[in-house]
Amino acid sequence: VGPGQAEIAAAMNDLWLRVLDQPRPPLKLWPINELFSGNGDGVFFFDSRPTHALRRPDKVMASILKRAHEKIVVAMAYFVPLTVILRQLLKARKRGVDVELILPGVSDVPAVQWAARHLYRSLLKRGIRIYEREDQMLHSKAMVVDGRTSVVGSCNFDPRSLRINLEFFGVIRSQAFAAVLEQVCVYEKAHSLPIDMRQYDNTPWYRRWLQQLAWWFRDWL
Repeated sequence: VGPGQAEIAAAMNDLWLRVLDQPRPPLKLWPINELFSGNGDGVFFFDSRPTHALRRPDKVMASILKRAHEKIVVAMAYFVPLTVILRQLLKARKRGVDVELILPGVSDVPAVQWAARHLYRSLLKRGIRIYEREDQMLHSKAMVVDGRTSVVGSCNFDPRSLRINLEFFGVIRSQAFAAVLEQVCVYEKAHSLPIDMRQYDNTPWYRRWLQQLAWWFRDWL
Protein backbone atom coordinates (compact mmCIF):
# COMPACT_ATOMS: atom_id res chain seq x y z
CA VAL A 1 0.00 0.00 0.00
CA GLY A 2 1.00 3.62 -0.28
CA PRO A 3 1.98 6.01 -3.08
CA GLY A 4 4.82 3.80 -4.33
CA GLN A 5 2.71 0.67 -4.69
CA ALA A 6 1.76 1.33 -8.31
CA GLU A 7 5.40 1.75 -9.31
CA ILE A 8 6.37 -1.54 -7.68
CA ALA A 9 3.44 -3.32 -9.36
CA ALA A 10 4.42 -1.85 -12.73
CA ALA A 11 7.99 -3.13 -12.35
CA MET A 12 6.75 -6.61 -11.49
CA ASN A 13 4.31 -6.56 -14.42
CA ASP A 14 7.11 -5.51 -16.77
CA LEU A 15 9.18 -8.48 -15.62
CA TRP A 16 6.24 -10.83 -16.11
CA LEU A 17 5.73 -9.59 -19.68
CA ARG A 18 9.44 -10.05 -20.27
CA VAL A 19 9.22 -13.70 -19.16
CA LEU A 20 6.24 -14.25 -21.47
CA ASP A 21 8.08 -12.48 -24.31
CA GLN A 22 5.20 -10.05 -24.78
CA PRO A 23 5.32 -6.35 -25.75
CA ARG A 24 6.21 -4.06 -22.88
CA PRO A 25 5.91 -0.31 -22.34
CA PRO A 26 9.07 1.79 -22.71
CA LEU A 27 11.39 1.67 -19.71
CA LYS A 28 10.86 4.47 -17.24
CA LEU A 29 13.91 6.64 -16.65
CA TRP A 30 15.72 5.98 -13.41
CA PRO A 31 15.03 8.73 -10.83
CA ILE A 32 18.71 9.43 -10.14
CA ASN A 33 18.37 13.19 -10.64
CA GLU A 34 15.38 13.33 -8.30
CA LEU A 35 17.24 11.24 -5.72
CA PHE A 36 20.05 13.77 -5.39
CA SER A 37 18.25 17.00 -6.21
CA GLY A 38 15.94 17.44 -3.21
CA ASN A 39 16.32 17.66 0.55
CA GLY A 40 12.96 16.27 1.66
CA ASP A 41 12.05 12.68 2.40
CA GLY A 42 11.36 10.36 -0.50
CA VAL A 43 11.34 6.79 -1.78
CA PHE A 44 12.98 6.00 -5.12
CA PHE A 45 12.74 2.62 -6.85
CA PHE A 46 15.27 1.11 -9.26
CA ASP A 47 14.76 -2.02 -11.38
CA SER A 48 18.03 -3.09 -12.93
CA ARG A 49 18.48 -4.58 -16.39
CA PRO A 50 21.81 -6.31 -17.06
CA THR A 51 21.45 -5.77 -20.80
CA HIS A 52 21.24 -1.99 -20.26
CA ALA A 53 24.55 -0.46 -19.18
CA LEU A 54 22.73 2.62 -17.87
CA ARG A 55 20.44 0.55 -15.64
CA ARG A 56 23.01 -1.28 -13.52
CA PRO A 57 22.85 -0.98 -9.71
CA ASP A 58 26.51 0.00 -9.30
CA LYS A 59 25.76 3.38 -10.86
CA VAL A 60 23.28 4.21 -8.08
CA MET A 61 25.28 2.60 -5.27
CA ALA A 62 28.53 4.32 -6.24
CA SER A 63 26.79 7.70 -6.49
CA ILE A 64 25.39 7.30 -2.97
CA LEU A 65 28.74 6.22 -1.53
CA LYS A 66 30.47 9.12 -3.26
CA ARG A 67 28.27 11.56 -1.34
CA ALA A 68 28.90 10.03 2.10
CA HIS A 69 30.35 12.44 4.68
CA GLU A 70 30.04 10.75 8.08
CA LYS A 71 29.16 7.05 8.18
CA ILE A 72 28.46 4.08 5.93
CA VAL A 73 26.96 0.85 7.28
CA VAL A 74 26.67 -2.09 4.88
CA ALA A 75 24.96 -5.37 5.79
CA MET A 76 25.39 -7.70 2.85
CA ALA A 77 24.92 -11.41 2.25
CA TYR A 78 27.32 -11.52 -0.71
CA PHE A 79 30.13 -8.98 -0.65
CA VAL A 80 32.40 -9.19 -3.68
CA PRO A 81 32.24 -5.56 -4.81
CA LEU A 82 33.06 -4.47 -8.32
CA THR A 83 35.89 -1.99 -8.74
CA VAL A 84 33.64 1.08 -8.75
CA ILE A 85 31.94 0.09 -5.46
CA LEU A 86 35.20 -0.90 -3.77
CA ARG A 87 36.87 2.30 -4.93
CA GLN A 88 34.10 4.47 -3.45
CA LEU A 89 34.24 2.62 -0.13
CA LEU A 90 37.99 3.16 0.08
CA LYS A 91 37.70 6.80 -0.98
CA ALA A 92 35.03 7.38 1.64
CA ARG A 93 37.28 5.96 4.34
CA LYS A 94 40.20 8.06 3.08
CA ARG A 95 38.20 11.26 3.51
CA GLY A 96 37.31 10.28 7.09
CA VAL A 97 33.99 8.50 6.69
CA ASP A 98 33.34 5.76 9.25
CA VAL A 99 32.76 2.51 7.32
CA GLU A 100 31.30 -0.68 8.81
CA LEU A 101 30.69 -3.97 7.00
CA ILE A 102 28.41 -6.68 8.44
CA LEU A 103 28.95 -9.91 6.53
CA PRO A 104 28.06 -13.59 6.98
CA GLY A 105 30.19 -15.72 9.26
CA VAL A 106 28.81 -18.76 7.44
CA SER A 107 27.64 -18.50 3.84
CA ASP A 108 25.47 -20.75 1.69
CA VAL A 109 27.94 -20.01 -1.13
CA PRO A 110 31.39 -20.66 0.40
CA ALA A 111 33.34 -19.49 -2.67
CA VAL A 112 31.73 -16.05 -2.42
CA GLN A 113 32.72 -15.85 1.23
CA TRP A 114 36.29 -16.86 0.37
CA ALA A 115 36.46 -14.08 -2.23
CA ALA A 116 35.12 -11.56 0.30
CA ARG A 117 37.67 -12.60 2.92
CA HIS A 118 40.46 -12.05 0.42
CA LEU A 119 39.69 -8.32 0.76
CA TYR A 120 39.78 -8.27 4.56
CA ARG A 121 43.44 -7.39 4.99
CA SER A 122 43.25 -4.45 2.60
CA LEU A 123 40.02 -3.18 4.17
CA LEU A 124 41.23 -3.54 7.76
CA LYS A 125 44.50 -1.73 7.00
CA ARG A 126 42.47 1.26 5.84
CA GLY A 127 40.38 1.36 9.01
CA ILE A 128 37.21 -0.25 7.72
CA ARG A 129 35.53 -2.29 10.44
CA ILE A 130 34.29 -5.78 9.61
CA TYR A 131 31.82 -7.94 11.55
CA GLU A 132 30.88 -11.52 10.72
CA ARG A 133 27.38 -12.57 11.75
CA GLU A 134 27.36 -15.66 13.93
CA ASP A 135 24.68 -18.27 14.75
CA GLN A 136 22.73 -17.86 11.51
CA MET A 137 23.10 -16.96 7.86
CA LEU A 138 23.05 -13.22 7.22
CA HIS A 139 20.97 -12.58 4.12
CA SER A 140 20.61 -8.80 4.33
CA LYS A 141 20.98 -6.47 1.36
CA ALA A 142 21.01 -3.13 3.12
CA MET A 143 23.02 0.05 3.44
CA VAL A 144 22.68 3.23 5.51
CA VAL A 145 24.64 6.38 4.68
CA ASP A 146 24.98 9.38 6.99
CA GLY A 147 21.90 8.37 8.98
CA ARG A 148 19.77 9.71 6.17
CA THR A 149 19.90 7.57 3.03
CA SER A 150 19.02 3.87 3.12
CA VAL A 151 19.13 1.16 0.46
CA VAL A 152 17.10 -2.05 0.74
CA GLY A 153 16.07 -4.61 -1.83
CA SER A 154 17.34 -7.70 -3.64
CA CYS A 155 20.73 -6.35 -4.72
CA ASN A 156 23.99 -7.63 -3.23
CA PHE A 157 27.44 -6.11 -3.69
CA ASP A 158 28.66 -8.85 -6.01
CA PRO A 159 29.17 -9.18 -9.78
CA ARG A 160 26.05 -11.30 -10.22
CA SER A 161 23.73 -8.69 -8.68
CA LEU A 162 25.54 -5.71 -10.16
CA ARG A 163 26.02 -6.98 -13.70
CA ILE A 164 23.96 -10.14 -14.40
CA ASN A 165 20.76 -10.52 -12.38
CA LEU A 166 17.48 -8.66 -12.64
CA GLU A 167 17.27 -6.76 -9.35
CA PHE A 168 14.85 -4.39 -7.63
CA PHE A 169 15.77 -2.07 -4.79
CA GLY A 170 14.61 1.09 -3.11
CA VAL A 171 16.54 4.11 -1.93
CA ILE A 172 14.81 5.75 1.02
CA ARG A 173 15.71 9.30 1.99
CA SER A 174 14.45 9.53 5.56
CA GLN A 175 16.16 9.95 8.93
CA ALA A 176 13.37 8.01 10.65
CA PHE A 177 13.71 5.02 8.33
CA ALA A 178 17.52 5.13 8.52
CA ALA A 179 17.34 5.11 12.34
CA VAL A 180 15.22 1.93 12.28
CA LEU A 181 17.52 0.21 9.78
CA GLU A 182 20.58 1.22 11.81
CA GLN A 183 19.03 -0.42 14.87
CA VAL A 184 18.68 -3.63 12.86
CA CYS A 185 22.38 -3.35 12.02
CA VAL A 186 23.22 -2.75 15.69
CA TYR A 187 21.40 -5.98 16.52
CA GLU A 188 23.33 -7.83 13.80
CA LYS A 189 26.65 -6.47 15.13
CA ALA A 190 25.75 -7.56 18.65
CA HIS A 191 25.52 -11.11 17.30
CA SER A 192 28.67 -10.84 15.20
CA LEU A 193 32.38 -11.48 15.63
CA PRO A 194 34.53 -8.37 15.08
CA ILE A 195 37.35 -9.20 12.67
CA ASP A 196 40.81 -7.75 13.31
CA MET A 197 44.20 -8.05 11.62
CA ARG A 198 45.43 -10.63 14.14
CA GLN A 199 42.59 -12.99 13.28
CA TYR A 200 43.25 -12.55 9.59
CA ASP A 201 47.00 -13.13 9.98
CA ASN A 202 46.25 -16.41 11.76
CA THR A 203 44.35 -17.75 8.76
CA PRO A 204 46.04 -20.97 7.51
CA TRP A 205 47.95 -20.65 4.27
CA TYR A 206 45.66 -23.05 2.38
CA ARG A 207 42.59 -20.96 3.26
CA ARG A 208 44.33 -17.82 2.02
CA TRP A 209 45.12 -19.69 -1.19
CA LEU A 210 41.45 -20.61 -1.58
CA GLN A 211 40.48 -16.99 -0.91
CA GLN A 212 42.91 -15.75 -3.55
CA LEU A 213 41.63 -18.32 -6.05
CA ALA A 214 38.01 -17.37 -5.38
CA TRP A 215 38.85 -13.69 -5.87
CA TRP A 216 40.44 -14.42 -9.25
CA PHE A 217 37.21 -16.11 -10.36
CA ARG A 218 34.86 -13.60 -8.68
CA ASP A 219 33.11 -12.66 -11.93
CA TRP A 220 31.86 -16.25 -12.31
CA LEU A 221 30.68 -16.85 -8.73
